[in-house]
Amino acid sequence: MRVQMRPNVQIVSRDGDNFVLNLRNGEYWHLNSSAYTMLTRIADGETVDEVARDISAATSAPEQTVRDDLTELVDQLRKAKLVEVRHS
Repeated sequence: MRVQMRPNVQIVSRDGDNFVLNLRNGEYWHLNSSAYTMLTRIADGETVDEVARDISAATSAPEQTVRDDLTELVDQLRKAKLVEVRHS
């Protein structure tokens, strides 16, 4: 699965806080450091599977758990119309 940020959306890190910002209406969502890492990698063009595999290897967390968490994050952002999902 590939995820693309919508044009009016930015990922922002400022003073140790991480956010997804909707530039159209000013709404924002706070991200913990794990979600920020996952989302920035996805925004850079990596697939959900690639990110899940790498984070699992780096943290020793089960790959399926990481994938499930990432898929849930993407689904929440999709429902908020912040990302578009393409299944490949």
